[in-house]
Amino acid sequence: MISACTARKAINVRPYLAGSAAAAVGGAAALLLGPGLVGAVTAVGAIAGGVAFLALYAVSGQTPRNPAVAVGRPVLDFTARDDAGNRFDLARLHGRPFLLKFFRGQPRTPR
Repeated sequence: MISACTARKAINVRPYLAGSAAAAVGGAAALLLGPGLVGAVTAVGAIAGGVAFLALYAVSGQTPRNPAVAVGRPVLDFTARDDAGNRFDLARLHGRPFLLKFFRGQPRTPR
């Protein structure tokens, strides 16, 4: 099972989408009210940023889905070598709680 301290929480994008839409709508409303030069530049920036984020999200193909790895869910069994070159089998830990961390490490240099 995955430990609670290693699992990442899924990000809820709805607030970001709502904020981007509000920025675009607010910028358009500000432009319609005739805010002057500084206000117009700010409004155009809000519109561009809001529309850009919404457009990039729309074309990214991101869909809400369940994470492949989550707290309390089984982990796929694997075999690998540890930093000392010893064989590690995840199946040996079956039924016991554990914390699994992966480190990139440094390339080994010949001695």
